[in-house]
Amino acid sequence: MLVDRAIFLESTLSQEEINPYLKKSDLLLPSITRGQLVKLYTRHPEVKEVVIVDGVFEQSPSITHKEILWLLSKGVKIVGMGSMGALRAYELRNNGMQGYGWVYDQFLNQCVEGDDEVAVAYDPLNPAKSKTLALINFRKVIEKHGEFANYLTIIRRIHYRERTWSALSLHLPSKIIESLYDKYIDIKKEDVLNFIKGPVQISSQSQVKFIPNVYFNSLYFSNRNVSVIQFIRIGLQKIHYKEFIDNTVYQEECSYICRFLGLSLDYINQAAYVLNLFSGIRLSKSKIKAFTVIIRSELSLHTPQSVQDLFTKIEIPLEKINSLLENLTKLFDYFLCTSY
Repeated sequence: MLVDRAIFLESTLSQEEINPYLKKSDLLLPSITRGQLVKLYTRHPEVKEVVIVDGVFEQSPSITHKEILWLLSKGVKIVGMGSMGALRAYELRNNGMQGYGWVYDQFLNQCVEGDDEVAVAYDPLNPAKSKTLALINFRKVIEKHGEFANYLTIIRRIHYRERTWSALSLHLPSKIIESLYDKYIDIKKEDVLNFIKGPVQISSQSQVKFIPNVYFNSLYFSNRNVSVIQFIRIGLQKIHYKEFIDNTVYQEECSYICRFLGLSLDYINQAAYVLNLFSGIRLSKSKIKAFTVIIRSELSLHTPQSVQDLFTKIEIPLEKINSLLENLTKLFDYFLCTSY
């Protein structure tokens, strides 16, 4: 399936409510969590637009700004509205993310702040029909019916996980509850429906800047269908610089690296360049051990004999295993810091 637009939506609208407005090229996904944008793009690099409505706040790590900036730098349009999407759109309004709807405007005009305004709790088996009441929806009610303004403080004091009509009835007169119920506006839902029904015009002239970091690159690497060995090999093949350093110090070690990676000895200079950056640096044993576990798994080296057979085959002395693994760990760390 080719995806033009991905929509992260779970509790704000039910699938039955949004289905009539979806196109064949739309991909409907549940509340966004950290890592989901990277996973989406690695699986569907053809995606042109991402709509973020619902996102996880507490149960799992939330979507990061870094991830959004990265996808924006790929030329993908990202629009936020309704809930977590509106908040992230406000936070990244000057960095290329676009916002839409009344909820977004409240953040933009600094009428509200914080995720507690849009947060709700719900049953994952029936998100749209089991959700609690979002504070932002009551603000919309008050905008139209000012007589309820005095009750906002009481409503806000009730934690979003417990904010239901039953809970409100314990703190407000029954007549007020009845009137509020009749006039209640789910503005989060209205924003999404208005956008999906479209067409809507949203403009953004912000320049997207993305600077990778180790956390993001680790996240990106974990979502790519590429082995650690292949990752290092590709990294060495991409190194370009005008003057090679004197690699005589690393000549032997780098020749072993090339043999292990299945590269020609022409890449000794590239490996020496990276190792020179780590000159004088010793990695922790735990770090090298963790890297070794990955390598052994990738190469199916489950016994000491299988390790010995491999190193004999590629003509690397067994006494060089530890130094080789440390050097490979350094190469992996380097490319994790410099590529995405």
